[in-house]
Amino acid sequence: MFLSFSLYLDLTVLLALVLQAGAVPHPIVKRSNSDLSLTAQLRLADTAIERYKLLPNDSDFVFNFTGTEEIPVATSQNWPALVGVGAAISMSQLPACSMSFLHLHPRATELFALNSGHILSEMVPQAGVLDSNNSQRVIRTDLRPGQVTIYPAGSFHTQVNPECEPANFTAAFTSDEFAVSLVAEQLFSFSDGIVARTFGQSIAGEDIEKVRNAIPSSMAIKVDECLAKCGTEKRYKNAIGLVKAFRFTSHHLKPYSSMKGHTLAVLAFISHAIASGNTSSMGILGHNGVDLGTWRAAYERASKFVDKLNITQKVSIVTGGGATVDGETFPGMDFNDGSMGLLEYYYVSAFSQSSALSMTWDKDAVTAQARAVAREFYQKGVQVVFGPTSQPLGRTAWGGRAGETFGPDPFLNGIITAETVKAYTEEGVVSQAKHFLLNEQETNRTNNNIAGFDSTSDSEKRNFLGPYSANADDKTLHELYLWPFYDAVKSGLGSVMCAMNKVNGTNSCENYSLLMGHLKDELGFPGLVYPDVSAQHAGLASAAGGLDYGSSTYWSESAITAMVKNDSLPMQRLNDMAIRNVIPYYQLNLDNGKQPATVGEADYVDVRANHSRLIREVGTKSIVLLKNKRSALPLQKPRIMGVFGANAGAAMAGPNYAYNPITGSGPTYDGHLATGTGSGQASFPLLVTPMAALTFRALQDGTMLRWILNDTYTSSETSALGAGTGVVPGYVNYAQDSDVCLVFINALSGEGGDRTELYNANQDTMVKTVADNCNNTIVVVNTMGPRLVDQWIEHENVTAVLYSSLLGQESGNSILDVLYGEVNPSARLTYTIAKNESDYNVRVCDTTECDFTEGVYIDYRYFDAYNVTPRFEFGYGLSYTNFTYTDLNVPSIEALSVYPSGKKSVGGPMDLWDVIANVTVSVTNTGGRAGAEIPQLYVSYPDSAKQPVRQLRGFERVELARREKSMVTFPIRRRDVSYWDVEAQQWAVKGGEYTFSAGASSRDLRLSKTITIRTE
Repeated sequence: MFLSFSLYLDLTVLLALVLQAGAVPHPIVKRSNSDLSLTAQLRLADTAIERYKLLPNDSDFVFNFTGTEEIPVATSQNWPALVGVGAAISMSQLPACSMSFLHLHPRATELFALNSGHILSEMVPQAGVLDSNNSQRVIRTDLRPGQVTIYPAGSFHTQVNPECEPANFTAAFTSDEFAVSLVAEQLFSFSDGIVARTFGQSIAGEDIEKVRNAIPSSMAIKVDECLAKCGTEKRYKNAIGLVKAFRFTSHHLKPYSSMKGHTLAVLAFISHAIASGNTSSMGILGHNGVDLGTWRAAYERASKFVDKLNITQKVSIVTGGGATVDGETFPGMDFNDGSMGLLEYYYVSAFSQSSALSMTWDKDAVTAQARAVAREFYQKGVQVVFGPTSQPLGRTAWGGRAGETFGPDPFLNGIITAETVKAYTEEGVVSQAKHFLLNEQETNRTNNNIAGFDSTSDSEKRNFLGPYSANADDKTLHELYLWPFYDAVKSGLGSVMCAMNKVNGTNSCENYSLLMGHLKDELGFPGLVYPDVSAQHAGLASAAGGLDYGSSTYWSESAITAMVKNDSLPMQRLNDMAIRNVIPYYQLNLDNGKQPATVGEADYVDVRANHSRLIREVGTKSIVLLKNKRSALPLQKPRIMGVFGANAGAAMAGPNYAYNPITGSGPTYDGHLATGTGSGQASFPLLVTPMAALTFRALQDGTMLRWILNDTYTSSETSALGAGTGVVPGYVNYAQDSDVCLVFINALSGEGGDRTELYNANQDTMVKTVADNCNNTIVVVNTMGPRLVDQWIEHENVTAVLYSSLLGQESGNSILDVLYGEVNPSARLTYTIAKNESDYNVRVCDTTECDFTEGVYIDYRYFDAYNVTPRFEFGYGLSYTNFTYTDLNVPSIEALSVYPSGKKSVGGPMDLWDVIANVTVSVTNTGGRAGAEIPQLYVSYPDSAKQPVRQLRGFERVELARREKSMVTFPIRRRDVSYWDVEAQQWAVKGGEYTFSAGASSRDLRLSKTITIRTE
């Protein structure tokens, strides 16, 4: 019986992919006969008549399958005439004695017509459709040439060719994005423990025989009969064509003898389980084997409450409303942006951007700001913060939203994300981490998104190609992008925002493996999934795929009721959706009646308290000192100071506008840049600009100030009413007449568009012009992402550089405090500043298929692996004092199991978080003034683990007086020495030598020690 299934999935190449190839990502098949620009124009056409005008040739209405062996599927992407038709078609063949993979099409019904040969087909329409024996109905058909069968959307089906010659068929789909979900592939994306639980037993060792005995007879026997009749030589002929048709992979098929028996048995058992009507509880809260821990009580309350509700009330909850039953009320929750403070409200504070906060490398500062933000939300009656924004992680330096996030290192990002979540939770506000997942650019994130954040007209910028699909392999997904979400979930995350983009071909907000699998089952996430704006595209697909909160446009009462009645949406899943909406409300005790009522945006409820002091302090901790020659800083009461650049002064329309009402938006901002755009924007009650702060300080010190608050003004042609002091206004004149020159520059980007440049010619010319005429030129940079400085950094008269992100309402005061030495700078870069744009390995993707071929090698991981010398490395930052490192101690670590064995819990396996060692190092302040150092710990894995050269695994901020010495401790968790084992689908420890290095940055490593970690 077992051997009869050995050919079950030959054609899917699943074993070649999962077992032999180590589950490498599916290469994206190149579309032939495709003209994306024409497709975009067709999608924009208002009428069918206009579309016909764009297709002037009769040949435009013919698709030639001949010679299209690579992709025998016609869609709107490779046949523009299909735009607006809502259909796709394939012509292919099922080779002799072969069987197609067990699969479904989540978004389309398939009409399958046999042209020649013989096909046996099986189809399970849906759970709940029963036969006369009250068992799950399986529809079996015996197709001959000229006959057609139908596979409704979402039905599981497969075909077998029991003859010695290929069977030719035509398949038509009711959508040009029909998609394919492979049952076996999806299951084996999960860990062995999850697979075992699905079967109710182990699938390894002696238990294999139990699985084999459970395999029923099926039509797969026809394959063995066919092979006996025809011989085996035809099994593989042309097989890869069908696989490519569904955008799978082109790995070579493995010979019969290489198939792994126990896996084939399991795959066959999957078919039996589905045909028998056994459904999985994957991702269903309370039924998926996750130990809820501190969430248990809230789950039980939410579950009991939801059990009493009717469908109308459940629909109300999952679409943003509330419900009352038996005197108990869930009122619904209010959601709002964002991490810089309440957006579009009066009498609130404007805090530092997330990227600035991460540059502090200070957990206490992160906690303090997050608590303050949460208190303002709570006191305004808002329950959910759209934040923290863990991602975009920072795959590309051109990403428009880098300023909103915590940086491209998953460890640093994860720690800061976790601290933010904990702080929000402790203040009684639900955190909503975003964006899940692979939302690494703005270009083509929707069908109507700009391609660049500059002053180009919208008609020139819009590509209309989206939403793009971010395609990443399993290792990259786990070791980079899922990593911070592990931290967030472990720390009490209540909500997740799914992204606008697709992930590996499926919309994020209906991506079953992503939401129900990775997030809710693997990470044990107990909260709700909420869609980003316009990220929900369907009703049933999103509900079944893992979305918990959606639009009534898709989830009307009638629509949900129909789904439940026809069993396309199980009641268990609808209950799960409602429970997940309610559970954070109970977890944070928001039903205790203590939170003030929600107020209007302009109502006079002042919640700012003394947060301005905190914002100023956090701002000073966020400013990186990149250069300080000839002790240029701190300033010592200069007599004459020249101030240059628009970034020093106020914007024309005030701080609550991200653009100039006259000139529009561009890659730089015509005023002091202290907040972002879109959801990364703050509501400013006021803004202290550098010019305002400097004016007040000059008044105290008796300093004479001259300024030109413009990036392109060079000089005045006439003195007009007189120059006052006899110096005609201009860069050159003011620079020559000043003791110190401060040049302020910025780089703007944000939600809705990516960056078009990493340096600005006008601003760089201004810097060089001033430096050519002022021997003490200090540059101050405020930027949303990496900003190159090589155009002037080595200029002998550029004596100092301060570099930061966006610092909120106290920005000018924070900059002033560092300039004058009221605060000793301690911030560190959270990304790499390259010498040239070409030094970065990833650009913005301008198509709808964005392949993350760089894998885990982004930012410093790439620079290290490929020996690219940066201008300033990850973790870099100077101080007004000096520090030394001594006494690195790395204790021996007891032998570890290869895989964690702890119970599945909120945040993943419990023992993944076990502290296995405490590494220590001593830091001494050897300079002449008090300051703070950020010692960093990096780990290098054994070569056999195939990991980056080094990875951040610890950091602390330590304040030290002159000559003071302190020992810093880095707790090392099992997780910190693990990598993602793609084949085992678990976090694994590779036995071998691990090197621990401590220092001031990723390339300034002062001490190292190597130990051996044994595995058992």
